[in-house]
Amino acid sequence: MRARGPSGPRLGFMPAYGEDEAVGVLIEGVLENGPAAKAGLMEGDRIVAIGGKPVKNLTGYMVVMGQHKKGETIEVGIIRGGKKLDVKVTPE
Repeated sequence: MRARGPSGPRLGFMPAYGEDEAVGVLIEGVLENGPAAKAGLMEGDRIVAIGGKPVKNLTGYMVVMGQHKKGETIEVGIIRGGKKLDVKVTPE
């Protein structure tokens, strides 16, 4: 059984709620076998862009993700260990 959540595309990670000291969305956990895990995203990564659009916070993340479709491969910009990386992810 799946938990009910947003009907739009999902990457399969848990954001760090209440964390607002920096720009982006900090990944607190990654769903096993979810799109984020399959793309190599990890706990501690910070999502700062989706499809070339900046992500400033969780609300911004939700707005930008809402502009994409399930199954559409998108480029996700992350910060990992102080370095910016771009990862291709196919949301479900």
